[in-house]
Amino acid sequence: VILASHVVGASGRVVGVDVAASMIDVAKTNLAHFGGPATVEFIVGAFDGPLSDLPDGIADVVVSNGAFNLSYDKRAAFATAYRLLKPGGRFLLCDVCQVDPSPDASVS
Repeated sequence: VILASHVVGASGRVVGVDVAASMIDVAKTNLAHFGGPATVEFIVGAFDGPLSDLPDGIADVVVSNGAFNLSYDKRAAFATAYRLLKPGGRFLLCDVCQVDPSPDASVS
């Protein structure tokens, strides 16, 4: 969010979304420390939820760095990301996504 805010500058808008209010607090602290335009907004929510505070077609770019991994409903998360994109917008995903759980998967 901080890096994106410097790219879009004062004329752009950056919205950070996280499921945990505590992470939003950390992001706000980091933004205050490292600086950024006042056009940064943070929302507690998940991509597989409605994110109804955000209108359709507002984003030139949607970036996910871990948000989809935490989404239970991956299809709804992707639908939300694409709903937020303007026509011709870009979706950048850096995440781990598993649609169907593997019965052989284990954590060691």
